[in-house]
Amino acid sequence: MKTFLTHFIGFVGYFFLEGFIRLIIMFYHSDEFHYYGIENLPGASWITVIYISMFVSTWLITMIILSVLEKTPFKHAAIFFGIFIFWRIIEIINSIHSEPSWYLFTVPLVHLTAIYTAYKLYTSQYEKITTS
Repeated sequence: MKTFLTHFIGFVGYFFLEGFIRLIIMFYHSDEFHYYGIENLPGASWITVIYISMFVSTWLITMIILSVLEKTPFKHAAIFFGIFIFWRIIEIINSIHSEPSWYLFTVPLVHLTAIYTAYKLYTSQYEKITTS
């Protein structure tokens, strides 16, 4: 139950962070709010901001999940990545005709990179703690 709740709360926390950043962008530009996609963003620099926020949010939430669920970090990182892939498949199905294909296929790579970075950092820090 702890595993399920941790992954669920992490997933909701990620969407809160990404949604909050998108909300700030939309308020700043007085534009309408869209939860996913980049087609509605006002410029290329904001696309970069969204990618950076996706990476940082995914990395942060993954680090929290791996810290809370100390045992078998690879399994928990893989489960969290699977949850993201499931969500992004739904996003691809809903926006295949309205979003550029490069965006739809690079977003899972951003999540994979962030989760892998968090996993490697967590395991290297865990090894340092257990050997000292």
